[in-house]
Amino acid sequence: MRVVILNADLMPVNKKMDITIVDPDSNKVQKFADYSNDTGVITVEYEISNDPKMGDWKIQVQPSDGMGSGTERNFTVDAYVLPRFSVEVKPSVLFVYVKIFYCYISVLPKFSVEVKPLVPFVYVKIFCLLPRFSVEVKPSVPFVYVKDFSSIDIEVEGIYTYGEGVYGSASIECKLKDTTFNKRAKLVDGKAMFTITTAEIGDPQNLRQKLCSGYWCWNRGEQSFPLKIKAEVTEDETDEEQGTETSINFYTEPVAMELVNKKEYRKNMDYTVYIHITDPSGAPLLKTERSKFYLNVTITEQMNSAVIFQQDRANLPTDMDDIIMPFTTSTTTKYSLIIKAVLYDMSGNQVLKLNEYVTEYNSYGDAGVQISLMNSQNKAVSLLYFLRGRSKIYSYHKT
Repeated sequence: MRVVILNADLMPVNKKMDITIVDPDSNKVQKFADYSNDTGVITVEYEISNDPKMGDWKIQVQPSDGMGSGTERNFTVDAYVLPRFSVEVKPSVLFVYVKIFYCYISVLPKFSVEVKPLVPFVYVKIFCLLPRFSVEVKPSVPFVYVKDFSSIDIEVEGIYTYGEGVYGSASIECKLKDTTFNKRAKLVDGKAMFTITTAEIGDPQNLRQKLCSGYWCWNRGEQSFPLKIKAEVTEDETDEEQGTETSINFYTEPVAMELVNKKEYRKNMDYTVYIHITDPSGAPLLKTERSKFYLNVTITEQMNSAVIFQQDRANLPTDMDDIIMPFTTSTTTKYSLIIKAVLYDMSGNQVLKLNEYVTEYNSYGDAGVQISLMNSQNKAVSLLYFLRGRSKIYSYHKT
């Protein structure tokens, strides 16, 4: 048997104790006097005879000095008969999720003694380290043109790790710029379908004005606005939740335009403007789409607004993504250049407007070295070169 001695703070106490064993007739059959241990745990052994008295026996524990309270515990001695058969219990499941648990709190006095069997009880705590199901969000389209928007279908699916659909409900929270809304539906075979319409987001014309309402949008070509979707699936039986997120880009225009240029120019040398035009996702425009637009390009000096290059109504090429416009700067060109590119549809409506600044390259003197390298598709490539004279590197440049 084992005796544990604790104070009110549940700390071990090194105190001498008397341990007495009493039979069912109240006879003291064994006494262990003045037992103690630095750890506060006293272990003693008592061997019951082969022909003991049957019934309830007692273990009594008291402080040897008589100071403090004691305690006692009962145990039963009975005849043991070998069983003629055994019983096995086989539950249908290994464990069950339970939300409610009970906790027993014992308030101890300043000094107490507690007797514990070697195995008083066993409890099991189960941790589920991996989620039991996952969540997938499947929009019906990868992106949306604002002017063509009418509705979007979003499928939310909850799948158990063994492949079956989750029994529960699904919810989505959608946010597009300043607009936020929520939807909820019951899962059927692990799936729920949501439809987002103009009622939640707005009709195409008002939506375009709401998304592209600032100067930056109209003058710098900001076209992509993500519809952020946060999906959650809740299992009915356990209320366990799992979630995921995705987004769908809303594009205000059916095309995207980017200026791909060197950031510096040299006086009296060739300079080429590269304008890259694709659909909003970055894929090449179809030939049928290219014929619907034209481009105006104007290059001016920043200080005096003098026009040094201008080309109007440039058609988009059908065999490449880039519009290439070379020109030559003069010896009087100063300060920064402003490249302005405006894309129009065939009705003359402005679609996109972009501006790019190109600064003058400062070198030693007016002389310079011009290096031009093109690939087979007439696209600019990167080149690192050094300017060296009399065993000294004066400058280097990366295009």
